[in-house]
Amino acid sequence: VIDDSQLTQYLSEHPTTKNYLIVGVLPDFGSNAATPDSYMLRASTQLMVLKKASVSEQNYDAYYKMFDDAYILTELVLKKLIKDSLSCCNNLRFLKASSVQIVPVWNKNECFGWNILFNFDLNV
Repeated sequence: VIDDSQLTQYLSEHPTTKNYLIVGVLPDFGSNAATPDSYMLRASTQLMVLKKASVSEQNYDAYYKMFDDAYILTELVLKKLIKDSLSCCNNLRFLKASSVQIVPVWNKNECFGWNILFNFDLNV
């Protein structure tokens, strides 16, 4: 997806009967180069691991389990991301490990889970 309105539409159309989904967000680009000789683009992006579920249908234990299960999947996605960066997989070889963050997603169009935020550099 590109922006929040597209994400909202996509998540709204996703049925609750389906299992988890992973949503990739196209990166934003910037730079932190001190000189033109060292210029690289810094790409900031995210992967969302989500489960669509109605809050009114969840008791506390089911709600907690949903986050716990989504976190297990999030860890698997993160491990794959790191493995690919270590094996020089295209632009992921420039992954900034210190930039990785995992933040909860709560009730985003009835979706719950985790958001993996990360940065990587790109040669121009």
